[in-house]
Amino acid sequence: ISIDDVSSQTYGDLIATINTNFNDDFSFNANVGTSFTKTSIADQTVLDSDPSGLNRANWFTLANFNSNQGNYHNYGARKEVQAVFAAATIGYQNKLYLDVTARNEWSSTVEDSYFYPSVGATALLTELFKMPESISFAKVRASYAQVGNDIPAFSKDPINLYQTVTPGSIKPLYGPQFGTTLEPERQSSYELGTEWRFFNNRFGIEFTYYANTTKNQLLNIPAPATNAEGVSNYTFNGGVIKNNGVELVVNAGIIKQDKFSWDAYVNYSHNRNEVSELPDAGTVILTAAGVNSYRYSLINGQPFGVIEGINIKRDAQGRMLLNADGSIQKTEFEAVGNANPDFMLGFGNSFKFGSFFANVLIDARFGGDVMSLTEATNDQFGVSKVSGDARNNGGVAVNAVYAEGPNAGSAFSGKYDAERYYSQGGGRAGASGAYIYDARNVVLRDFAFG
Repeated sequence: ISIDDVSSQTYGDLIATINTNFNDDFSFNANVGTSFTKTSIADQTVLDSDPSGLNRANWFTLANFNSNQGNYHNYGARKEVQAVFAAATIGYQNKLYLDVTARNEWSSTVEDSYFYPSVGATALLTELFKMPESISFAKVRASYAQVGNDIPAFSKDPINLYQTVTPGSIKPLYGPQFGTTLEPERQSSYELGTEWRFFNNRFGIEFTYYANTTKNQLLNIPAPATNAEGVSNYTFNGGVIKNNGVELVVNAGIIKQDKFSWDAYVNYSHNRNEVSELPDAGTVILTAAGVNSYRYSLINGQPFGVIEGINIKRDAQGRMLLNADGSIQKTEFEAVGNANPDFMLGFGNSFKFGSFFANVLIDARFGGDVMSLTEATNDQFGVSKVSGDARNNGGVAVNAVYAEGPNAGSAFSGKYDAERYYSQGGGRAGASGAYIYDARNVVLRDFAFG
């Protein structure tokens, strides 16, 4: 078999730069240009002698194949993006700055061009006003920006692929429904920030607040088993994700001496987001569960990063529900966790001892959830500590009640057989909601000495 896989990218741009002063007060800097990017990824040519073989061994030319059934060429991804853009900065007495950008793109993957601008303003307060000697530097800034993003190649016009198992063309897995149009993704964001330094730059604070909204995201939902397009999944634009958060950095030159110095900073950040405006049932599955009892989904009113799993069914008193034969009842897929942290911290230190230095960075994550299917699998196979303890104790102590059958409403007595309990609750297809853990962690991210 001979496989020739080719990828290429061609890029070109033309940029003009302007740098001038209108007078002693106003400065002007600008870039104006155009660019293009042409990409071809994974164009594949396959020459396969199986099953008919070659006339002469190891000579992969078409004339030497006894059959051409295994010979084919498939396109990977092809896309071309053309753009015009401009950016300008206007300054006033090195105290006030206004930044403006604009960009328009034409992509081969969408019908219409898309335009996205930005504007930002910065004021150096220490240059505008007389400040106390303790304030070394002060700045405030604000910005608004839009960003456009096209869609992957062949999303709106899917191509058929060739496979040797069933020679001929096969329909693609993803494609739009007839009568729908795919549009570029768009994000609008604004940001407010300030920076202050004190005591001859020995102590500083930076604060940023941001908020952004992303629309027209490219999503996929299962298509009906029989559909006119012949695809497995419909591709469409949908959903809105809103993010907002803060970032705070505090830095200090704690010790400044000729032979020893210590600089440190603390970085705090948190982000909150919410998904909305999803169609139909308000849920879009991002990762299909398959044989597993977990998946990632977009859910209206929930954060991006919700973990869906299966729980053991319980009544209002928290008792586990059992079927008439004693087997455990389970829920359908439901939200069991959230992968997003509540907040994150970073603590960095730089030391100098004469001609030596040491840098230490510690990162910490607080909140958020993680699911351990390793623990679930170990329980199912009876090789975990908790399953071993259950066997040694004669079973699992449970608070359970029969939900149906002749014993409906009666409490379960005794201990639940350990093997039966963990074969139902453990494993990749078990009650995955029982294996959600707090994802908080503190790590030594970096250490350098020299």
